[in-house]
Amino acid sequence: MPPNSGCGEIALVYPCTDDGHPGFGLQFHNGARVFCLFVHSARPGQSPGVKYELQAAF
Repeated sequence: MPPNSGCGEIALVYPCTDDGHPGFGLQFHNGARVFCLFVHSARPGQSPGVKYELQAAF
């Protein structure tokens, strides 16, 4: 059973903010890695925030 992902191909999902840009990473069982970067965040009806800065709640 895969930990914390719900997909058998994904070995690990983890938060990333090492370079100051918020996002998350995926590590696959075959060794491949992916980083997903949050560029904008917003709640419904709200304008996107400043690039790479998460709003307090979105």
